[in-house]
Amino acid sequence: MTEGLVTVLGPSPSLFDLDQPSYDTLKRLYCKNGGHFLRVLPGGAVEGIRQENDAYTMLKVKAVSAGVVIIRGQEAGHYLAMDRSGKLYGTSLLNDECYFTEKMEENHYNTYSSHKHQEHGVWYVGIKKNGQMKRGPKTHRGQNAVYFLPIPAQRS
Repeated sequence: MTEGLVTVLGPSPSLFDLDQPSYDTLKRLYCKNGGHFLRVLPGGAVEGIRQENDAYTMLKVKAVSAGVVIIRGQEAGHYLAMDRSGKLYGTSLLNDECYFTEKMEENHYNTYSSHKHQEHGVWYVGIKKNGQMKRGPKTHRGQNAVYFLPIPAQRS
């Protein structure tokens, strides 16, 4: 066995110009099903829209613990939430229905499932092909409706 010196480099951004993702940036959640972007409106409605530059598609996805996020519509000022029947809605007040489990799937898309309503099974955020939201009990892993790509948003 030979002995030698090992050089350890610290994680200094000046040494490595790594473009680390920021979790404070605005994102748009692009759905694999029909090419819709998740949109949270001021009145609390949640829907999908194909227009990428719509102001209500700009979302702040914030990690609150390992694998758990809250999603807030930047323009509307409402948090995404799922009620006990699996309906998605926007609310100005953060409550226990606003927490979602974020998971990166094997296909490199993300899924978002209700953190509160796990006793019913896994209820995902999903968008139908017509842009309407899919109720949690009607969703399951493998449906295109539940797969989202987080895309960095640029303010218009």
